Amino acid sequence: MKAWKLWKEGAGLKLMDTTLGISFNMDQLSRCVRAGLLCVEDNAANRPTCQMQYLC
Repeated sequence: MKAWKLWKEGAGLKLMDTTLGISFNMDQLSRCVRAGLLCVEDNAANRPTCQMQYLC
């Protein structure tokens, strides 16, 4: 729940592994966090299919 809260508050960067330092692409980080959050959605019907993940 904390990860979702951070994401909704626009603080998704706080979910990043700090060992990455500054060597990351913000767009890729956002896409990965978003995909991860969707994959653990409480309601399975709201989770994306593999094909939907590929298209994101």
